[in-house]
Amino acid sequence: MTPPVTFISHNHSNFMMMIKRNVMPGLILHYSTMTQMGILIDENSNRHKFSNDQWQADIEIKRGLKVDFKLDNQGQVIYIRQILMAA
Repeated sequence: MTPPVTFISHNHSNFMMMIKRNVMPGLILHYSTMTQMGILIDENSNRHKFSNDQWQADIEIKRGLKVDFKLDNQGQVIYIRQILMAA
């Protein structure tokens, strides 16, 4: 006998909140245009290496940019974007 199938309805706003929970604030400490590698620091003073491949913005990466970023299960940066400040 096959077990019953359960359908789960996902609310879009709940899904977006789940994604936002995984995003952490940080600051670009160093970025090399030669190697396209950099280091950012999170709010707990942990440093994380990243590459240009994770950058999700059209602007140039530079030291001092405030960013949001995500880590994978191994603690590697998988997503970085600049935090846009309201005027």
